[in-house]
Amino acid sequence: MIVNREQDQCFGRGFNEGGTGGLLENFYDWVQRKPVDNPVSKSTGGPGWYVIEDNRTDLSNPYIIVSNHDASTVQNFPNSCYIYEGVNKVYPQDGSTSSLNPHKVFKVGYNTASPGNILFEAYTWYDTCASEYNNRYYSESIGTLDGAAFVYDFRGGPNFISLGTRRGFNWDFFQVGDWTGDDRYVESADKTAVLMESISTTDVSWSAGNDASVKVAVGESQNFTIDKYYYIYDASSGTQSTPWVNYVKILDKIETPSFDILHLDVSRYDFPTGSVLSPYLHRSYAWQRDYVSYNDAKIPYVSMKSTDPYWYQIAQENYVDVNFDFDSRFLFTMSPEEVRGYAVQRALICESEGSNKYNRVYGYPLGFYASDDDDLTQMLGGRIIDSTRYIYAASFSETYTLTLAFLLPDYDSTTA
Repeated sequence: MIVNREQDQCFGRGFNEGGTGGLLENFYDWVQRKPVDNPVSKSTGGPGWYVIEDNRTDLSNPYIIVSNHDASTVQNFPNSCYIYEGVNKVYPQDGSTSSLNPHKVFKVGYNTASPGNILFEAYTWYDTCASEYNNRYYSESIGTLDGAAFVYDFRGGPNFISLGTRRGFNWDFFQVGDWTGDDRYVESADKTAVLMESISTTDVSWSAGNDASVKVAVGESQNFTIDKYYYIYDASSGTQSTPWVNYVKILDKIETPSFDILHLDVSRYDFPTGSVLSPYLHRSYAWQRDYVSYNDAKIPYVSMKSTDPYWYQIAQENYVDVNFDFDSRFLFTMSPEEVRGYAVQRALICESEGSNKYNRVYGYPLGFYASDDDDLTQMLGGRIIDSTRYIYAASFSETYTLTLAFLLPDYDSTTA
């Protein structure tokens, strides 16, 4: 794991603070720098992401749009899939065909009418031609200072980015990154099919709750299991008020010499040719942690317990959250004082119905761990996990008033 980090003092939150080095001015420079091995000073490396829209000069609403892929890739492969040897593949970060890495897109900026805050919004796709970001699934802010100095912390790599600010003694963090699925609950992300024809709810075959069949490429029906549910979505067409996702059941599948056929239960919305069917393709998350509440997390779309799916939109964000849950008692009982050892744990991504009721489990985020916080100093102490050092970034209280440590990747300890 290559983790590039930068921690320093800035003045104000802006992209241009009169040459004094505002927070977002520093972030703009850092986020585009290519990763290097273990940077030890400012301006020596970054996560290697791309600024695909630059609106820093807007006086009232300056922002940038950032992605792990360049603008042409995001535009040309709107659903994170491309054609390779006649088969639809997930578009990778490095241009190879060996790794999965769907688009991660987020907006960072601020509004002058809201002093002291910077705003983050996460999306699954951005239309660079129309300058329109689609399918927003997250919107949250973290605190800064206007016209004053404060400390910031940037860290990240090809698959995650974390931005932290400290005002006084308190750290706030925003993070976007990948999550991995538990195969018992979510099938592999590389199981995709792209519709060769559109779905219209006005067609006779789809009306009155009837089932229907759709064509996909030869061999793609093998990616799906009869009687299981999958997401069908399109991030590239329609208006901001158009739903782009549905949760459909595979009833049957047929192979022919020219194409495969998937027999689906009824769709509730229209989907054009090019829409993608997958167990869950966009395995990204966004999370904001401040000193008041740690568990403000979102993933791009959720299923709920019925077949009514949800996808967050720019004009209609869904009220359904996911929780990052921990087994607090396990972490503490596995760290007895006489042993001086420690236990760590990934967070479990649980779809929440409210009042601590969970509907389903998806997997776990890759950008951080939780541990006990005994004898750790914030942003100085840490743990070594699989040869990578993780720094104690913040604490939070779980049930039974236990306090856990939120651990961010710091550097590769084998070469540090």
